Amino acid sequence: MHLLSRLVLLSFLLASPHATATPADALRIQKTYQLAMEKWALETRIAATPAEQTQAWGNRPDAVVFAKQMWAGIGQSLDQEWTLEPAAWFLQITPGLFANNEAGVPTAVFTKENEAIRKAVETQHINSLKLIPVCVALASSSDPRSLSLLEKIQSGNPDSKTQGVAAFGAALQLKTLGDDGEIMRKRLTFLRKAIIQSSDVELNGVAIPQGSIVMLRLDSSGRDEAVFAEAERFDIAVLDPEGFEPDRPASAVDGEGALDRVHVADRRVGGAGGLDEGIAEAAEQRVLGGAVGPDRQPAATL
Repeated sequence: MHLLSRLVLLSFLLASPHATATPADALRIQKTYQLAMEKWALETRIAATPAEQTQAWGNRPDAVVFAKQMWAGIGQSLDQEWTLEPAAWFLQITPGLFANNEAGVPTAVFTKENEAIRKAVETQHINSLKLIPVCVALASSSDPRSLSLLEKIQSGNPDSKTQGVAAFGAALQLKTLGDDGEIMRKRLTFLRKAIIQSSDVELNGVAIPQGSIVMLRLDSSGRDEAVFAEAERFDIAVLDPEGFEPDRPASAVDGEGALDRVHVADRRVGGAGGLDEGIAEAAEQRVLGGAVGPDRQPAATL
């Protein structure tokens, strides 16, 4: 190739704003962010003085930076099946991320990107055998459209494992909509399907064989150091979810910490619950293989 032609081609490649990544690149971004968060958590834990604690909090990794890197790599390749796993990571990390607009007002970012992922899943990957990570991300999403997509996956995907995870995710989404009779009927239907079709599954790289006992350690909830400044200190105030204010709302920085706030609401003592609600709770524990006592705390641990 002529030297001038080579220079023109090289300039075009370097100037292209839509460079795509590879599966290895996407995994590297995820691992780098994970390691950065672990390093930051360690720094906040060992900070001894108020000044050191303030400095440590200021060093929190910026999830927006990592999300932008991921989107730059997968945004133009959402039609390719390999992007489903990093797209699921993107769906989990981006809700609640904000950035100041030109007027200096905090504005939600990645809204269009998340919608593009949902559209790609619905129109191009609904039959994919690699949708389980996406189902897990949708199950914990606060976007009301997640339920509709989970319902389509559980009814349209040919893989029974994926159907089971999607059905369980749909049941979790329905749990947030109240205890109306029709809602409870659908929720129990999804839970029944999840139980019947549960089988070997892999979550976050961990293989979980069929029949495994999975214990949810509820005593570990409310201890996210990204949300609570003194995560190991008991604070009776967190038992009142209406008046609960996290020391530093993680939702203002990234999507982490939302599960802890759900757990705080779950730890309320007493509360009125109908028979259908009790059946649904028992079914969820059966799906997860957990055994809990009447106070909703684990009756046994592994």
